[in-house]
Amino acid sequence: SVVPATVVRARDGVGVDVRLDEQLLGRAHVTEVTDEWVENPLVAIPSGKVVDVVVLGAAPNGRSVDVSMRRSVLKAALARPGAEAAAQEHARPASVGELSKGQLVRGYVKAVSKRGCFVTLSRSVDAFVGLKYVADEFVDEKELHDKLPVGQLVVGRVLTASSEENKVSLSLRMSDMSGGEFRQALAFADLYTGMVVTGVIRRVVDFGVFVRLHGSEKLDALCHKSEVADRKVRDLEASFKVGALVKGVVLRTNAEKQQIAISLKPSRLLELGDGEGEDGGVGGEEEGDEGEEEGEEEGGVEAGAGVVGGREGGGDE
Repeated sequence: SVVPATVVRARDGVGVDVRLDEQLLGRAHVTEVTDEWVENPLVAIPSGKVVDVVVLGAAPNGRSVDVSMRRSVLKAALARPGAEAAAQEHARPASVGELSKGQLVRGYVKAVSKRGCFVTLSRSVDAFVGLKYVADEFVDEKELHDKLPVGQLVVGRVLTASSEENKVSLSLRMSDMSGGEFRQALAFADLYTGMVVTGVIRRVVDFGVFVRLHGSEKLDALCHKSEVADRKVRDLEASFKVGALVKGVVLRTNAEKQQIAISLKPSRLLELGDGEGEDGGVGGEEEGDEGEEEGEEEGGVEAGAGVVGGREGGGDE
C-alpha cells in the first residue's frame, strides 16, 4: 500500500532516508526515487518534504525498510490502469541472474577506489568497473574521483554477470558501446594487414610507441619510430603522450610470437581511404635529411626484432 513518509536527508550515490512514523525509518534507494534515469535525482528532494512511498521489504541492515518513490511502483500499488506496462518499462534488475553479457545498463556511481568504481544498478545489484574499463583514454587513478564523482549517472555494458558469485562487471568505454551493440573483445586472430585500428598510447620509448588496441583485453602493438609520422620525428616523448588516442594501420602480425606492428602515418590511412589522416601527423620536429632511415625496412621494425608481443605490458591498468 501507499503510505506517507517524511524526508530525513538525501545521500549522493545512496538514496533518500525517510521516516514513516516515530519508530520506523525507511530508505528509497537512488534507483527507486524516479522512474527516469536522470542526473542528480536527489537534488529536488529537500529535508522535511512529505512524499508517498511503497514499502518494498526489510532493508539489508534489518533496522529499517526499503521503500520506493517511483511513479510506476505507486501506480502498481494503487492498481491503476496501465500499471503493469509501466512496471515493465521501468523495471530494475532484482538479481544478477537477470543480467546478461553485452546488455546495456544504467546506474549511479556508488563508490570510487584506486582500482575502479562501483555502480549501483538497483537496490539489490551493484557492479564493478575496473580502472581500464572506465574510458578509452588513459585515466590516472588520482583523477578517478573527479571523472566519476559519487552519484553520477553512467551507462555501461555488462562484461560478466555471475549469479554464483553474485558479481557483475561493466565497461564504460565508448569503444565497447558504439553502434548500440556489444562487440566481442578484439582478439589477435581478428587482426590482418591493412586493418585500421584505434588505441591509446601506453608507453613511449626511444625506438617507438606502444599502443593498447581499442576493443581488446591486452593487445599491445608497436609503432616503430620510422612509422609514427610522414615526416621524421626527432623527439618521440615530446610528440606522443601516454593516454593519447591514436589511429593506425596494421602492418603485420606474428602469430607465433603474438607480435603486432602498426603504422601511425597519415599517408597510410589515406591510401586506405581514411580521410582522418589528412592533418599530416604529429607535431614533431621535422628534419630534412631522411638518409639516416634508409637502412631500415619500410614499415618499421621486422617481426621478432623489437615488435612488442600482444601480451606485453605487465598486467592490467
